[in-house]
Amino acid sequence: MKRARKLLAGLTATVLLLSLLPTTALAAPQSSYTSESGITVNVTPLPAELANAKHIGDGVLMVEENDTYTFYDVNGNKLGTGSGYDLKGNFNSGLAPVSLYDPYTGETAYSYINKTGSLAFSARFQDASAYSEGIAWVELNGKKLYIDTNGMGITTQNFVRTYDFHDGVAVAQLRSTSSEYSHDGRQIGHYVVIDKSGNIVGHFPQRRVDYEPAFGWWYMEDTVELEPGSDYVFRNGYLPVMGRDDEMYLMDKTGTLRSVPGLNGANIVACVGEDRVLVSKSTMWAVVTMDGSMTLPYLYSYAELRSTRFEYNISNLGASDKGGIIDINGNIVVPKDWGGYIGELVDGMAVGREYNRGEPLSYLFWASDSPYGPGATGQKPSTPQPTPTPAPTPTPETPKNLAYASTQTVTVDGKAVEFQMYALKDANGNDTNYVKLRDVAATLNGTPAQFEVSWDGAVNIVTGQPYTPNGSEMSTPFTGDRAYTVPTSETKVNGSAAALESIVLTDDSGNGYTYYKLRDLGTALGFTVDWSAEQGVFIQTN
Repeated sequence: MKRARKLLAGLTATVLLLSLLPTTALAAPQSSYTSESGITVNVTPLPAELANAKHIGDGVLMVEENDTYTFYDVNGNKLGTGSGYDLKGNFNSGLAPVSLYDPYTGETAYSYINKTGSLAFSARFQDASAYSEGIAWVELNGKKLYIDTNGMGITTQNFVRTYDFHDGVAVAQLRSTSSEYSHDGRQIGHYVVIDKSGNIVGHFPQRRVDYEPAFGWWYMEDTVELEPGSDYVFRNGYLPVMGRDDEMYLMDKTGTLRSVPGLNGANIVACVGEDRVLVSKSTMWAVVTMDGSMTLPYLYSYAELRSTRFEYNISNLGASDKGGIIDINGNIVVPKDWGGYIGELVDGMAVGREYNRGEPLSYLFWASDSPYGPGATGQKPSTPQPTPTPAPTPTPETPKNLAYASTQTVTVDGKAVEFQMYALKDANGNDTNYVKLRDVAATLNGTPAQFEVSWDGAVNIVTGQPYTPNGSEMSTPFTGDRAYTVPTSETKVNGSAAALESIVLTDDSGNGYTYYKLRDLGTALGFTVDWSAEQGVFIQTN
């Protein structure tokens, strides 16, 4: 009996002790978190079938099991399944890259799937990137090119390197040959900036490195290079580059460089806001404003600050089995000790997991301004209804002062030169091309037809004089069609007024660029402009 009492007393003590120990169950995260900066992240519980899901962009959640992918929207609706391929990137523009292995040939090809998990088109490539802004780069028959969401190419240039689109442009490197140079000495092989129509809209800044007396041209080389650690895309208008002086710069889309003070040996990773950049030093991250002040000091390592682009102003914070979210101002949004781990943020959204007594509980963490949050995308389609015939929409009248962008190749003394031109349409729909005056001056510099250009309230042209570049040559600070004005100022040739028809195109900063008819310039300045079936439009300077 005494033994039974002792045993009962022991059990009572054990139960009491256990009741005092903390439970292994974790509290659910808050429904939302807001930082001191006012940036909010919402939290939505996920159903059990999505316990092991991850967000892979475009509001698509994926569960991988037994080599089969199952795709869901953010509301838990199943979109489809797929197998027979390996996912190679996130969804963007409704598509994701995959690799397909052929066991009979032993070769791997690349293509794209849609959100149902089905192959989007039959094309096969040697390499392929994820889409960005509706465009992806692929390798086909040993050449790099860009394609749209229908798998159709948008570029014809021979690129050796291609990078993602962002801010409406992409960086690419032209393929180099030992003897192929452009009109102004730019070696084919330098880096350029292209728009979504495949037009070259900017060049990396260059310097003269050698002279070719046979042609009178200077060979050129890029004076900046892409910095390892950057993702090689323009963000908020700038691309990080490394100068040959070993200094870091921000380059805009025209090739103009901007210094950032206060770097003290740090590398610029990306422009993460209108006035700030993410920098790295040793193994640490910091955020610095354009004037050199630091908003986020070196507090976090590469392993801690994992989503370094601050999309929607937030980034992953933490590693291993703990993870939170930080905002671009360095303020905590979701603390690391919320009770679990948060996967990689994509499009401002990620799946977080806590473990409650060994069972995974998952939640969707999403920035309040993300366009992919629950209720915004991925809804189940309703029962199809007959589509009513829409009323005809009146075709908007084309503005009368609109100039149409085009790229034209002109043969100059036997060498092909590519000009960015703008055309005006007459009443019959015929085009008249206008070319930028400084582009012509730079092209003809060093030839018998060279001329100088200056401005003092009038455009002044002096024939026979070497041209002095101002940095705007053979690049256009705007893309696409553009409204034009007819200048009221004079154009003078060798001090005398010249009857040269011109138009002015203005960039977003209010800077004007004067364009002329090429044949008019030839007549006034003493060089021949003509056309032949073999050469097309050509210029002869002697």
